[in-house]
Amino acid sequence: MSPEGLKKSFGGMGRSWVMGYNKVLDSLTEDLTHQAETTAEIRTLVHAKETETLGAVLTRSANHNALLLGRKGSGRWTTVLSYAAKLRQHELQSGSPLTRLLLLKTQRLLSGTEHPDRDFLNALERRDKGRYVLVIRDLGLLLGGGDSRLLGVLMKLLESPNVSVIAIAEPEEFHKAIEKHPGVDTLLEKILLEEPSEEKMMQVLMEEYFTLERSSRVIVPYRALKAILEGTSRYLGSAAFPGKAIDVLREVVAQASSMKPAVVSEVMVLKAVSVRAHQDVTAVGASEREAYLHLEERLKQCIIGQDEGIHTLADALKRGKVQLGSRNRPIGTFLLLGPTGVGKTETAKAIAAIVFGASDHMIRLDMNEFSEPSSVAQITGGTGDKGVLTRRIQERPSSLILLDELEKAHPHVLNLFLQILDEGHLIDSDGVKTDFRSSIILATSNAGSVAVQKIVGSNPSISAADFRKELLASIVASGVYTPELLNRFDEVVVYRPLSLPDAVQVAAQMIASIVSAMQRDKGVTLTIAPDALEAIATKGYSAEFGARAMRRAVQDTLESYLADRFLRQPPKRGEVIMVARADLKI
Repeated sequence: MSPEGLKKSFGGMGRSWVMGYNKVLDSLTEDLTHQAETTAEIRTLVHAKETETLGAVLTRSANHNALLLGRKGSGRWTTVLSYAAKLRQHELQSGSPLTRLLLLKTQRLLSGTEHPDRDFLNALERRDKGRYVLVIRDLGLLLGGGDSRLLGVLMKLLESPNVSVIAIAEPEEFHKAIEKHPGVDTLLEKILLEEPSEEKMMQVLMEEYFTLERSSRVIVPYRALKAILEGTSRYLGSAAFPGKAIDVLREVVAQASSMKPAVVSEVMVLKAVSVRAHQDVTAVGASEREAYLHLEERLKQCIIGQDEGIHTLADALKRGKVQLGSRNRPIGTFLLLGPTGVGKTETAKAIAAIVFGASDHMIRLDMNEFSEPSSVAQITGGTGDKGVLTRRIQERPSSLILLDELEKAHPHVLNLFLQILDEGHLIDSDGVKTDFRSSIILATSNAGSVAVQKIVGSNPSISAADFRKELLASIVASGVYTPELLNRFDEVVVYRPLSLPDAVQVAAQMIASIVSAMQRDKGVTLTIAPDALEAIATKGYSAEFGARAMRRAVQDTLESYLADRFLRQPPKRGEVIMVARADLKI
């Protein structure tokens, strides 16, 4: 056999003849050379730049070890095979000595031999006449094994002149392990695999579809591919592109292969995404459109006395959802200003319930808990730990984020949110990207509450526009918020203090919930006389404390009366109870 023929048969008897055979090394590694040779075209579209960087690092005369950092599904393994295929093609064309590509069997190294350090290093010494690349697919497992001998093996590998190492790890996993072994960090060139753009992802999906179509004869319309891209982006935030989109495509193609006609529909895509997301997203499209169309009307049913502000919110949310023009930002970003008890937090709860289908789609952060410079790490995570915000958005991208009492956050935290408001994503210290484009961000603030009372007190009939203008000027002058921060929000919405007529509606709303609970839980019909309602509203009215003062008034009057009555004589199912003003002793 000619030398060229021997090279092409590398991986069988030819491999053993040229490189020599070693029982220990061959038992601790898997040869990837043949896999690289038989891979005609590995996709490099997504991570072409990273593949080139990997090749440059591995051909250095020193420090020729690389670490591919990325979440599962980000294309780490494909990048390795892309590099291997290019390397093999170059070596065969140029007649260069062949580099052997080996995958370390980490579990076997950890448990398969009595002296893994001695045996493995002895095996390496027998390979020192040739060059090879060792792939460590689970670096975190190797570093976390707790065996100092294995750490010694790894360090010698990284320092070896004839061995290049490609290590693979998730960012969080690596940072946890590297804290214990900082020496390893200096010997690895980190290459971060960032998620591709939507345009690139669509190209990847179409390429994968063309490959699948040749063997399955299944048709996947462009709209179905678009649904895969949008569905996985929105509902599978904890997984990475391109892997999560390709997995869904392969699943629906497999399902459609037994159908007649063999065509993938958008409904099939949404069902596949639903299984992975652990929530039903098949009806989201129609129900969501209805939610946005009637958002203003439904919010006004929940929030009393803030019609101008709600109109502004609803209009901005509809614009953000339709995405007129390019928008790489959250669906909507808002700052709600106003005194306590006027409905700011209730607005957030209502939007989460109406738009996302449930109030538990709201992530509430009390900004009073993030008043220190170190608070940034709590929100974003990093060095191996998940952040309180990033973790939850990765798990449920379609959420409303409530930043309660924003003025109490540390300036470093405010700067962090400036990035999210501007760019729609956040990259933590581990290099993990969190996408906020499917979320709504609503910050509340009591800043300017004193100014609110002064403005309204001096001019009770002031227009909404003038009220907003004066309040914002007062807040900027006080230095609580900078114009730069205020301008980053889609809208700064100002809620006014409640009027007495508003207070009557708030009281009626609170009492209605009590009436409903009595009917549901006890089978009792509760009727409140108009004079009793008016008396409760008058007692609870407070321009300064709003609905919170009203809640206390309802508790002190109606709820206290009912508690005393039921303790004296438990109610019977079907009973009708009429409550008059005299009963409440107001």
